[in-house]
Amino acid sequence: MSLEVGLPTALCLRDEILGEGGWSIVRKGDVSGCQVAVKTFNNQVLKDVEQSVRQDRFLREVNALKTLGARAPLCPLSPHPTHPTHPMHPAEHFVQLLGYSKFDGLPGPAADGRFYTVLELGGERLDQWLAKGLAMSKPWQPWHLSDFGDIARSLFSALYHLHSRELVHLDVKPENIMRFGRCWKLIDLECCMSIGRDFVLTEDITPLYASPELARAAMATSARTTLVPPSSQMDIWAAGVVLLDVLAEGCCFGEMKASFDLQALFEEEAFSNEGWYGWLSSPEPLDFRSLLESCDSFRGRLDAQLEAFLKVILAKEPTCRLSALQLRDHELLQAPRDRGRRIVEKVFSAAAGQDEDPPLYSRDMLMEVLVCIGVAAQDANCMLDALCQHLGCSAFSCTSLLNFLYHA
Repeated sequence: MSLEVGLPTALCLRDEILGEGGWSIVRKGDVSGCQVAVKTFNNQVLKDVEQSVRQDRFLREVNALKTLGARAPLCPLSPHPTHPTHPMHPAEHFVQLLGYSKFDGLPGPAADGRFYTVLELGGERLDQWLAKGLAMSKPWQPWHLSDFGDIARSLFSALYHLHSRELVHLDVKPENIMRFGRCWKLIDLECCMSIGRDFVLTEDITPLYASPELARAAMATSARTTLVPPSSQMDIWAAGVVLLDVLAEGCCFGEMKASFDLQALFEEEAFSNEGWYGWLSSPEPLDFRSLLESCDSFRGRLDAQLEAFLKVILAKEPTCRLSALQLRDHELLQAPRDRGRRIVEKVFSAAAGQDEDPPLYSRDMLMEVLVCIGVAAQDANCMLDALCQHLGCSAFSCTSLLNFLYHA
């Protein structure tokens, strides 16, 4: 296989399957001793789908990841990858593109006719994590736990980077959110579309995470192949359903969707998912309390702050949903970050003693501190390089450092 220029070309593809969906199969691979994930279309797609359609999906993902700049050197890869970037860089929120097959020097099929993308190797997907039942045994209060906040912040940060580039993901769901070390990232950008240039085919959308406006479009035409202009608010709705899944520790809409599917067995539908889309497209707002209380795995209660947060994500009217940036910076999600900042400030204040003037820390001093607390020297160097570039100096106050880490 020919990979991107500058990367090793000796790719060893293992038989071990990491995951398989309706379109693609992902296997583990090795490049120069580094473990990677290798994605290609599955055999059924090779048999049933035209080459031009496969190439279009392949190019969407490659181009989207390249546009986002979510790419890192292939080696060395640590077991828990961190990224030599500003904390808000897209590489923190998207799977990294390490290489891809080429034809005549451009992204395309390899010599065997298949399309390949070589990606950063991740851990477990969000749906797998939820299935393991990792929630605490005490009553579930996610707005006080770090997991819910980490997932929500990571998801809305990723969507902010996409939307600010006039791109939409259009397939946000737990299966497309994966943990890489301690970070949750958005994966699978094959369905990525440009706002104002492309059209969504309603039959390509995962019904459980489809937005009400997509459902209304399908209901209006009574067709499974309705074309709809993509919008960022479609991703926001899907992200909200994902967060309901996190609260429910499973598929929140699963039982309701199953009841419509069962009903469709006895009552002929005009088109696939007609009953489900009919419920989804109704103007009646979601009753979050009833939805969650009907889930056996939800063991807590919904407080007013969290309910208000869900309402500005899962509003049936798309103009009433907040943007990804507003949601990323929502006060509900900032508490853990601000609390962490206060802890770090306390440590620096204790070290400074009673001095009236805040001390300045050299690059070497911060390097020593980072290494002492367990940050790899290479990663510490990269972070400090970014800090120096951001501030334009080589001596930092505690405040300037923390502003860079927590708010920049």
